[in-house]
Amino acid sequence: MKKSELVKIIKEEIKKLNEYFVSEGDSLDAALVLNIFTDFDKHEGVTSQFGKEAKDNKQWMKIDSKYSKKSKKLEQLILKNKNKELNDIDAKSIEDVMYDGSDAYDSIDDAIEYLPKIYDNQIKAIIKVLKNY
Repeated sequence: MKKSELVKIIKEEIKKLNEYFVSEGDSLDAALVLNIFTDFDKHEGVTSQFGKEAKDNKQWMKIDSKYSKKSKKLEQLILKNKNKELNDIDAKSIEDVMYDGSDAYDSIDDAIEYLPKIYDNQIKAIIKVLKNY
């Protein structure tokens, strides 16, 4: 492998790692890495991850319906202000509510048990941050 190819691979991996961190000076749309946004992606979200099991689960579909609507509204507000830079306090607020564990994604029952609280905390943090812009 050429040195240039190796450098390119390393840079891509560093970029992947950094996408989960939010820092002062980042644009407001950095908050879109939160679970409240990524979990409702049509192709990679929780419902697609668990497939039929999720779609047949009335409890999960109720959660999906409730939070996907909130997610879309918050995403629109963030994108309207995406050029705003996060200050240190707001970046920390977002960082503090990030969930990168896997326990809540082990099964649809775990998702039902744990994710709504995670989403609620993320929504509160985002609303608090949005009030500053």
